Amino acid sequence: NTGSFKFQIPKYDNYWLILDNNDSVVSSKKVILYISALYPQPREEHKFYKKKFEELYSGLKKVFIFSDFDIYIKNCGVENAFSDPNITICNEYVDRLIDQGLSQAGVWVILHELGHSLLRLWGYPSWDNEDVADEFATMFLVMGNMKEPILQAFSKFSMQNPEAEAELKIRQDDRHSLSIQRARNIINWSNNPNELLKRWQKILVPNMQTEVLKGMMTDSSTPWIDHELISAELKTREKTQSK
Repeated sequence: NTGSFKFQIPKYDNYWLILDNNDSVVSSKKVILYISALYPQPREEHKFYKKKFEELYSGLKKVFIFSDFDIYIKNCGVENAFSDPNITICNEYVDRLIDQGLSQAGVWVILHELGHSLLRLWGYPSWDNEDVADEFATMFLVMGNMKEPILQAFSKFSMQNPEAEAELKIRQDDRHSLSIQRARNIINWSNNPNELLKRWQKILVPNMQTEVLKGMMTDSSTPWIDHELISAELKTREKTQSK
């Protein structure tokens, strides 16, 4: 009186397991059900993103001042990425980007979530604004002269059907702008790099390591560096340390 069934789920999604007792016309039956799930092993691409994330985090620690937070790249059952301020990038989301030929767009996604986390830890009220996190990600890629992730992020959002997406947003709680608008924003920001970087210095400079700021003060060849802002920040820190 026992049965065992094994099956492979074709793709990540929500599923229902239904027990149908219609064949038992006369009496009901007591059923005890045991379910176990075997998640797929991480792909090489998943390991790549984990390594990339760790490298970004290590690099940020050398440049910025912030409290530690955890980073997870794992199976979630949904295609998503989120910050609380610990960051989770779902393997399902990575797989979708890979299947679309947009693996480099994942770097932009990582930086988007880092934007949420760092702005939250730094105490800025806009930390949960999705457009601000988009701008943060684009700003960092522009600063690093990483064009491919920017172009792939633009392509990712340009693929969406704006009419269908707008209809879906009416039924769902989603704080993101329409994908077509996000794509336009990314291109506009990346086409005006000096303006973008100057604007973000007001947030970044107060949270940068002192030695990094001193190094920026000696850089006279980078047009977007605000030497007056950095000088004022260094003087404030000197006064604080002397008290």
